[in-house]
Formats: sequence, structure tokens, C-alpha cells
Amino acid sequence: MDEKFRQSLEQLHTELEQTQPMDPETRQLLEHLMKDIQSALQDSTGSQHRYTALSQRLTDSVKRLEESHPNLVLSIGQVLDHLANV
Repeated sequence: MDEKFRQSLEQLHTELEQTQPMDPETRQLLEHLMKDIQSALQDSTGSQHRYTALSQRLTDSVKRLEESHPNLVLSIGQVLDHLANV
């Protein structure tokens, strides 16, 4: 995993931790995203399967978060750009 990608993942993880969800569904979504990101950060092999799963979950979350958390969506977009180049 390149350093820029790692930094983007860490930044997104921090933002997710600081985000105050409005409802239980959003809270659960954010918790799942944080777990996925933590797993990706700990995966020293750079598993393509893990990146594909993370990319899909992030893409799905954009639809859910774009109105309520636009800044978070920008960070998700940066990670998705990195994942597209993996």
C-alpha cells in the first residue's frame, strides 16, 4: 500500500470517528466503514479482494451520506480514486 493511499485511509477513518450520525442506520454504516478501513490498513499484502469489497462499500455509502455529510463524501471520493488505481 503506498503512503498516500494509507494517509487517505487514515484521514477517512479519523473523519468517520468524529462524525455524529443522525440515525441508527447511519451509525451502523459508519461503524462498518471504520472496520473495513481498519482491516485495509492492517492488511500488509494489499489484497485485491479486500480493496474491491472496501470500494463497493464506500461507493454504496456515498449515496447514503451525500446530503447529510458532504465533507465526508469528499474524503470517501479521495479513497475511491486511490482504489481505482490499485
